[in-house]
This record gives sequence, C-alpha cells and structure tokens, in this order.
Amino acid sequence: MKLKNLILMAAIATMPLVACNANGASTNATEQAAPAAAAPEKPDLGFLTAMGLDVSNLNIINDVWEFTVDMIDLNKDQALKLLPMAQFLFDGDIYDGRYYITAAKALPDGYTMLLYGWETGDDASLQMMAIYDKGGNITDFMQLGNMGEFSDIEQNEAYTQGRAQMTDINLKFTAPGVFTLDKTVKEADWQRDPNDDNGERQATKVYWLVQTLETYSVDGSGHIALDSRKEVKREGTPNEEYESSTAINDLARLPMSDATRIDKLNDLAGKMKQTLGVEKYAGGAGFNVISAIGEIFASNPDAFFQWLYKNRDRNNLIVEHLQKGITHSYIYKSVLDEAINQMTDKAAQKYVKDLTAGWQPE
Repeated sequence: MKLKNLILMAAIATMPLVACNANGASTNATEQAAPAAAAPEKPDLGFLTAMGLDVSNLNIINDVWEFTVDMIDLNKDQALKLLPMAQFLFDGDIYDGRYYITAAKALPDGYTMLLYGWETGDDASLQMMAIYDKGGNITDFMQLGNMGEFSDIEQNEAYTQGRAQMTDINLKFTAPGVFTLDKTVKEADWQRDPNDDNGERQATKVYWLVQTLETYSVDGSGHIALDSRKEVKREGTPNEEYESSTAINDLARLPMSDATRIDKLNDLAGKMKQTLGVEKYAGGAGFNVISAIGEIFASNPDAFFQWLYKNRDRNNLIVEHLQKGITHSYIYKSVLDEAINQMTDKAAQKYVKDLTAGWQPE
C-alpha cells in the first residue's frame, strides 16, 4: 500500500501554549516534566505480536521518519484494540485494512510511539500518532493530517500541468521523547512528464509558501505536549482561506490529552465570527470549525461531552456547530448517539442526551 499524495494570525497570537500534566490538568509548557534522558534503540512491540501482527519489517524511526512501503494492515478487531477512537472517527465505518501501522519509535520510560495511516476514501489517507505504555494501553493520540497532501486547484485536460496547494510535513526527533513537525504549505504551478510511469508532479512556480516548526515532548505519563510553534519562513501572500483554516486545524491537531483545546477552539471561533462577519464566517471558517469539532469529539468523546456538560450554562459556539454538523451530516448522529450511550457519568449523559435528542440530519 502506498502513502497517498494527493485566523487570523492575531487571534492565534493571543492564545498561550499549554500542555497536560500527568493528571491531565492544564499547565504551561515550560512547567512540563522533562522527558527521560534516554530511550532504547528499538521499541518493545510485544503487544503487537501478541495480537498476531508480524512486525519484522516495520519501519523503526531513529531520528527522522522516512516513508517506506512496509506497512501493517489492521483488521477491525485489531484497529479497535489499538485505536478505540476508531469507532467514532469519520463515519465510524471500520473494515479490514482501513487502518494500518506505518512506523514505530521507542520512547523513554518504556513508552512506544506508533504512526498510522487511515484510509478516508477516494484514494486519500490521513496520518495519526498514538503513544502506548508497556502493556500496550493507549496514553495519547494526535492527528497529523495528510503529511504529503497535493490538492489541485486547476489542471489541463491531459493532466500534465496545473496549479495546486501542496503540504509536506517532516517528523524528526531532536532528543529522546522530543520531536518536531516541520510543515511547509505552498501554492504552486506544477507539471508532469506523461511518459513518467510514476506520474510525479513537480512544482514549477511558487506563488506563496509558509513553513512552520512545531516542537512536542512526551512526558513520563505518555502524554504529548506542544512546547512551541513558530513560523520560520514566509514567501508571498497566502490566501485568506489558508490563514483561517490553518488556525483552526492547528487546534484540531492538538493531542487528546490537552484539556484546553475545546476552550481554545470556542474562543477562536468567536473571534473569527466577529472579525469576518456572520455570512463570510459561515461560508468558510465555520465549516472548518465543524470539522475540528468532529475530530476532537472522535478522539475523546467522554472529555468532549464533559466539556459540554460543565459549560451548559455558558453561551458557546461548540454546541451550535455540533448541531450544524449533525444537520448537514458532517458528523453522523448514529456515531454521536453511540458515544453518548457509552458515557459513565449519568448526570452528564442525561444532559447531552436531552440536548441532542431532537437533532436529526436534513
């Protein structure tokens, strides 16, 4: 299986970076416990072999993640065991081979990082990251998006040249338990040689480019924390859609252990709606907020519902966008109901069930 290729800055600047401590509480990144000084050269993948998976050819990350074609397809039971949130991601449809492991990395304190691919349909895939303890229990999860996205804007009939927005994300470890995501997004003209069997498309003229560098660390409880995010290069002027969608997507990609991400998304949505105006916001940024809510909900439904319950007396945009997501079938009502049925806090469950009872797709 091959890997598929295909805001407002002021608002972001006002939002402090936070992380989660061992108990899941919010702390400043500078207060995050430093990762251990060393990690084994190879991860202990016994919890994978115990599931009947052949890990002999699995890509082991040293300092830099590099793409290989050696991947491990997961059947439905294996996917649910390793990624419990899979039952809520996208449409909740899990079939053999939809999820697959692409690489593994040994971390300090006996933790293991696994990278996954996720088939979304239409010959597309997204990448994800999960952390596991020695027993194979998941301790954190984070969406990475399409690390090699190629989104066409226009092209000729022969599909030999065109214009596209391209995203490249490189993963590199700078210390044990510390890694960076180096992301470059650009809009460029492209062309391809029709006689090239690989059909690779090469950028010929770049209209704009933005490169950012994010640094993360994994603590002694197996939680991922965003330590810093900075822009390191900018050429040209990105379109407005890039600025707003990037701001929202950055929040959606925060690890599930980050207890502040829903508050941040709610605050950012409010600022964007006020700045852009209701009509312009609904036509672009609002849809991206719905998508972000869907990802945050799916990664940790219980934490999402607890936030709704604790903020039930507060006017917020999360509920409004969640309902719109259900109405327009961006979020499946059946998936939402299944997650509600699994809640253990009965008071919160009743509130969320009553809140969403009348919501139905158009």
